[in-house]
Amino acid sequence: MKNLFFAIVAIATFSGFSAQAQSTASKLVYYKSTHRVIEIELGNIMTTTTFYIKNDKGEVIKKGSVARNGKIAVNTAELKNGNYRFEICGVTQDFTIR
Repeated sequence: MKNLFFAIVAIATFSGFSAQAQSTASKLVYYKSTHRVIEIELGNIMTTTTFYIKNDKGEVIKKGSVARNGKIAVNTAELKNGNYRFEICGVTQDFTIR
């Protein structure tokens, strides 16, 4: 089952947070048992761009390219339990995997 992580409606604006993920302030919490895949939908991105998922030490855990108005799918089994930051086009979102 796929779950929406967040949507970037404009390069610097977040909206559409999933009601299925717990939100603690600005950090989303995903449980591997119920969120096998996190989808990130991009809107109004005019070109191919690079995204990063970093751990709490700032190390890049996952890096990839996405074409304009594309969708990124992250398998939570690829991430250890812990805190992460998703970065794209200078916009960030913190989240936790448990």
